[in-house]
Amino acid sequence: MTEYLIKVGFWLRGFDSATIEASNDAEAIELGKTAAVAVIESQAHPEAIDFDERREGSIAYIDRIDPDGREETVNYVPFDDDRLHVSLHQFIERIAATPSDTISTLDPHEVLRRYTALIEEAKTLHTHVA
Repeated sequence: MTEYLIKVGFWLRGFDSATIEASNDAEAIELGKTAAVAVIESQAHPEAIDFDERREGSIAYIDRIDPDGREETVNYVPFDDDRLHVSLHQFIERIAATPSDTISTLDPHEVLRRYTALIEEAKTLHTHVA
């Protein structure tokens, strides 16, 4: 039996906080975004890390181990779907599955309606992710 070393990469959800002062809710949101960027770019340890749910896993590499050492078998093997942005992936899959050759057979108003609907759905998804 051959021995292999498998290196798995994944994301953990971390939580940290900052305190800001603002004169109203709208200003608090804008200052909050600036503070959030500083928190994310910080090298300090976060207040909490969610160890219960690991996300977006991939195999960084698999190395074969034998008496002569290690030899790379494969690198980067995705095996876990992105569970954080499922709706975005579904949206992209729907767009990709849309046959582009049928556009020329549709009424121009219907093409515009569908195009506008896609834009509105993208805006909604972007708002929920942002």
